[in-house]
Amino acid sequence: MTVGLLELVPVVAERLGSLHEDRDAPGFAAALRDVKADAFAGLRGGLRGRDAVVASQVIASRTIRELRGMPALVRAMAGELGQEISPESRMLLTMGLAYLVGPVDLVRDDLPGGLGFVDDAIMMWAIVGAAGERHGTVLPGAQRAREAVRVLAMALPTRLVPLLQAAADDAVATLHGLAGVPPGMLERATEQYMADPIGMTRTGVQAMLGRPHAGPNPGWNGGGDTFTIPGGGVGYAGDGMLAYSFDDGDFLAL
Repeated sequence: MTVGLLELVPVVAERLGSLHEDRDAPGFAAALRDVKADAFAGLRGGLRGRDAVVASQVIASRTIRELRGMPALVRAMAGELGQEISPESRMLLTMGLAYLVGPVDLVRDDLPGGLGFVDDAIMMWAIVGAAGERHGTVLPGAQRAREAVRVLAMALPTRLVPLLQAAADDAVATLHGLAGVPPGMLERATEQYMADPIGMTRTGVQAMLGRPHAGPNPGWNGGGDTFTIPGGGVGYAGDGMLAYSFDDGDFLAL
């Protein structure tokens, strides 16, 4: 049985809103020292020294304060879906909310103190910043997004920084690329994310972690990568172009 996006969003928003700095920061800080051991081990006294403990607690407190503000952003994003915005912005906002509620992402959601939602928050801010700046939504703009990401990135496991940076860059590039996709196709893909957000995001996250769906495509000179398109079809990036081949037979090259 699948659960729709708008049913899952309030559940996750409530969980984020229930975070409490005094109660959750110690567990967050301990988990942070574990997932970012390489960053703290070089401080005076090592991983378990006073400097590492204090630094992790400061980061934990700042991050929790940022995460506690996420429910307002989530509600604003969900509210935008009912407004007159471009189809590409609607789809990208839907994808961001789907990533938030999905159980499979770059950082496990069950880490203490909300640490597992850091990657979700970064992705959402990247999407919101891009959508607000390019398409004029009422959501916070790029400057606020950059400020939030700077705080949140301090709690991101070091090994995941390049992966999440690539994912955020992909989200922005997707927003630009989707502008050339027929609105009807975008609407169908958005409906799929709305109806089955967990199923749709599972494939996308697996692609981020291992790119199992990507590979050389000999049909286009073998110089680029293919990728699946939400809603059905295959995309190609490389050789100086971006191309979409949809399951219903339509083709678009940018």
